[in-house]
Amino acid sequence: MDRLGDGYFQIVNQDQTDGIKVIDNLGSTKPDSPVAQNTESVVPFAIGETDANQEWDIMTVGNCGDIPVRCQHPPLTALGDYYMIVNKKSGLVLALSGNRIVQQAPASSSNGDWMVPANKGQLWQVFPVHITAPTRNVSKTE
Repeated sequence: MDRLGDGYFQIVNQDQTDGIKVIDNLGSTKPDSPVAQNTESVVPFAIGETDANQEWDIMTVGNCGDIPVRCQHPPLTALGDYYMIVNKKSGLVLALSGNRIVQQAPASSSNGDWMVPANKGQLWQVFPVHITAPTRNVSKTE
């Protein structure tokens, strides 16, 4: 969703028993529509165009940056910043609504650098997962 049109990604679940599954907005552009786990249209690491229903972007939350005096509930916490996850096709954001994850409209659309959330359910923290390869015990035989 940035002004360069790059930075989209797919969200892949680690349980790949039935193949690679990604978060998909199922073609809906309506607020409060559910998202689902669906078979990827193109392998996530492929170079080139994928299905825009399965493409997402992480946006900075911008409800405080330019006018701190008006900021009543900053998204920054002791654990780090919050972000919004936006679907490429719909422009809607992932949100927690009760016990479901749905798409919702943000308070305002992206300006290319940041978005304003409509509620706290639209705010997400993103943490890297470190996966290490198993170590091999290589011994010399004489």
